[in-house]
Amino acid sequence: MNAKPARLILLVIGSVLLLFAAWNWLVPRPRYLSSTPSPNSVLTTMPTTVSLEFSDPLDRESTLAVASTITLSAEGQEVYGDGKRYTAAGPSAGHGRILSVALDPNLPKGFYWVSWSAVAARGKAKSFGDFCFSVGMPIPESIARDRRSAVVEHDYRYRDQRALVVGGFLLIALGLLLPHLGIATGDIRTTGTPESD
Repeated sequence: MNAKPARLILLVIGSVLLLFAAWNWLVPRPRYLSSTPSPNSVLTTMPTTVSLEFSDPLDRESTLAVASTITLSAEGQEVYGDGKRYTAAGPSAGHGRILSVALDPNLPKGFYWVSWSAVAARGKAKSFGDFCFSVGMPIPESIARDRRSAVVEHDYRYRDQRALVVGGFLLIALGLLLPHLGIATGDIRTTGTPESD
């Protein structure tokens, strides 16, 4: 059995996977630049709008959402539960790189999450992410401790992209190592018992 075709197939498939991953990586994606309010900020009054600026122009499919998970009662007690969700779609008029959503200034003080899905106007590449801010209360210690950064941002289907990279490298490595794995490169020979008269 000749190992050269198998080696070539492994190298070609591995290279194709890496090319797909590289293309996906190089496609321009909208990246978070700044926001109002800023991530992990502790405010004294409820903002009337939440705005995010991105690195590239946005498509109208882009979305922004703000919702509370902890609110403060009139007595100052923390009340856990999902509050009203405020959403907006598409970039702000005249500002192709900005997503913004209007909030009710009478919302209760508490802990709020900001999440987005940013779609590039050119190429439709996607990214998504989130951060938090609070009004009239500190950021919960568990949130500050468990998050590796104030803003968490990912490419859309980033796990698939990571799988392409890992799979591509593994196939190329296997193709390069194939001649050294003891796989026969000559004809397969079989042995049997001689026939008796």
